Amino acid sequence: MKPLHFYITSKVAVGLGIILLLGMLSMLFIYRGLSTVDKAVDKLAEVEEPTSLAAYEMEINVNGMGLAVLKYLDDADPLYRAWAADDKADFSRFHDEYTSLTNTPQERRLGAEVTTLFARFDRLSRQLMEKKDTQTAWFLRTTENLEAVDRIIDTRIQPAIDRGAPKALAIVEASMDMEASIAELGLWATVYQNTSLTQYRRLIFAKQREFRRALARLQGLEPSARIRVFSQTVDKIADRTIALVRHIITLEDNLDESTERFVDLRFKLDNLLDDQIQILALADLTVPRKEADAATNAALRSTNYLIPAYILATIIVAALLIQLIHQPLRRLMRGTNAIGGGHLDYRIEERGGDEFADLARDFNRMVDQLQATTVSKRLLETSEANLHSTVAELRHEIGERERAEQERARLQIKLRRSETLSAMGALVAGVAHEVRNPLFGISATLDAMHARFKDREDVRRYTDVLRVEVTRLSRLMNELLDYGRPPALDLTRGSIEHSITLALQACAPLALRSGIEIVNCIDTDLPELRLDKARLSQVFQNLLQNAVQHSPPGSAVSIEVTAEAGTEGAWIRCVVYDSGAGLAEDDIARLFEPFFTRRRGGTGLGLAIVRRIVEEHGGVISAANRPEGGAVMAVR
Repeated sequence: MKPLHFYITSKVAVGLGIILLLGMLSMLFIYRGLSTVDKAVDKLAEVEEPTSLAAYEMEINVNGMGLAVLKYLDDADPLYRAWAADDKADFSRFHDEYTSLTNTPQERRLGAEVTTLFARFDRLSRQLMEKKDTQTAWFLRTTENLEAVDRIIDTRIQPAIDRGAPKALAIVEASMDMEASIAELGLWATVYQNTSLTQYRRLIFAKQREFRRALARLQGLEPSARIRVFSQTVDKIADRTIALVRHIITLEDNLDESTERFVDLRFKLDNLLDDQIQILALADLTVPRKEADAATNAALRSTNYLIPAYILATIIVAALLIQLIHQPLRRLMRGTNAIGGGHLDYRIEERGGDEFADLARDFNRMVDQLQATTVSKRLLETSEANLHSTVAELRHEIGERERAEQERARLQIKLRRSETLSAMGALVAGVAHEVRNPLFGISATLDAMHARFKDREDVRRYTDVLRVEVTRLSRLMNELLDYGRPPALDLTRGSIEHSITLALQACAPLALRSGIEIVNCIDTDLPELRLDKARLSQVFQNLLQNAVQHSPPGSAVSIEVTAEAGTEGAWIRCVVYDSGAGLAEDDIARLFEPFFTRRRGGTGLGLAIVRRIVEEHGGVISAANRPEGGAVMAVR
């Protein structure tokens, strides 16, 4: 009878089977414990969900709806109205669920009380938002009326004044006082719309009285018939405007009172849901919670015993498997070391009938052949050459992988920078949008001050400075908006020479004032491209302006445009050279980042916008220093 041989695969399979069987038995006991815990938790959830979860969701919806209504009263954004409607719908759904699952009279009484309070809460919220819409519409009509009065004074009354009449100067002064008063009235009305502070009411009515006095003074100077007609029209519009302002103030007082009642109702609902309904739900959870705790403790005790036992059994089986494999391997290692040391008479003992025994027989047979034959020198040299070739291929592959990894890291850095700049762009665009409204108010105030105090040199000196700073801030806001929300490209097929010509024309006055010569070196046979002419003109205008501003008087700035043919197709290369001091090495890497500037008074957005426009056209921009001095900006 042929002896039965167990191969290594069979031994390993038996060991793994034992480990798997022990694991399955352990998991079975753990599963039974977890099933008991799951049933207890389900029972606990069935008790908790009808009241606690529904009450919690209703509380969230009430607070969300209250917050949405209050935010709508602040800025009348339709988003908050939709938010309030969503919270109302969610509240109704969870309230219906709570009502359908209540069992006790106390729960039903609390549900009815919630229904009554929420109906009042919802009705008051709709009234508040409707009043806010009405107030906003009245503010808009007030602004339109004030603009109409200002327009009549500017385009009708003042042009109709006979400058040669005896009372012409007094009529002009009265009309200018009217214009200044109406401008300040519009300013304080805008401020009151944003703040609702009582102190601005007094300012509004004070400016209304000043306007009335100026109008009465104008009418008392016996102006021409045309001026009297226009002044009567202004008088009627002013009456309507003041009536609207009084309605707005009355409605604001009503809004304050209604808001207080609205907040009080929200607190009542919140307290009812939080302090009564949820506490009532928690009182029903004592028994199910104890059952769930007991099941959990039992499962934990089983796990505490089973896991160590399973680990111990696994270690024992694994140790046996390791021993079965390790001993034959050690015999093989001793044999290979002996043969490697030149002892060709050494033989490995052949034990058992597994793969290691087969390997020992093969090893001994190989040694026999090694003793009988000699490896030729040519075979050894060939093997060495193959080894060198393999090593070279491996080194080449390693180099390729290192380069690929470097490229991947570079792309990841570029992606993170793009995401960061995109978020920064959205942020600065939002900030710029919010700042423009206060700038408009400041500008309107300067107009009023200029009209009121134009003959006073001491006041005009300060208003001129303020006007310059407001203009600079407006330019900064425009650049922020251009960077944060750039317009879509209007791509048409054409030559880049047209965009460069427009930029040269725009920069010519600055170069003339600075004593700088602009040298134009543009090839005549440039290929046509798909481009946005206006946006590319902005790129070259910015680069040329920077070059002129950083070059000393009497020097030259040059722009070179050439066509290049590469492996990736045809390119157009545009280079701007200046004659300045050049770029600091530490600044080159940050030159195109937003808000980084080397020039006092600069915004730091010009080159960031330039890079964005160039990259949107599929190009690249770089900066460097010239060996002979000066900076180089290259667009490709």
